[in-house]
Amino acid sequence: DGVRTDIKQDPVPPSKKYTDQFRYEKYKQRDGNFPEEHYYEFDSFVYKDRSIETIFAKGPVIDRGSYYEVQNATFYGERHEHYGGFDQDEVFTTTVYLRKNAIVVLNDGSGGKQKKTAEQCFKDYGGRFWNTKTNNYYDTDIVLSTRGEYIMDFFDKEGYLIKLDDIQMHSE
Repeated sequence: DGVRTDIKQDPVPPSKKYTDQFRYEKYKQRDGNFPEEHYYEFDSFVYKDRSIETIFAKGPVIDRGSYYEVQNATFYGERHEHYGGFDQDEVFTTTVYLRKNAIVVLNDGSGGKQKKTAEQCFKDYGGRFWNTKTNNYYDTDIVLSTRGEYIMDFFDKEGYLIKLDDIQMHSE
């Protein structure tokens, strides 16, 4: 009858219902380094009027063949910047799908970097996708961490994570 039944389609990640709503725009944020109300603008991916730049996940992590299902992934929005850092709070929690061949930028805490696939990280770091073998390691139940100004560059068009950067796990 001409219908192909051998085509397999990857399942849609639960996080896609959120990331499909992200929009790239100018974002106005309070600068807490000033005693008076002072704001600055920057380009960011925005969801419900919050700049989204960070994801932390506590798992569990489930091996689904060509990808990992990572549950309890919380997307954080920046509230305001202040001397020495920035404040974030939870915007939503969902499940993300991470391709096994995703590239993970691993920081050593002193400026050095290396890259591995998500599958290599999963094996090397006991089911985690960040460098746990550094001097700056601290005990946490976080299995996945990523931060980036262009967070949507970390996702492919199907909504799967294809890139991570564990920089936030090595900040003081």
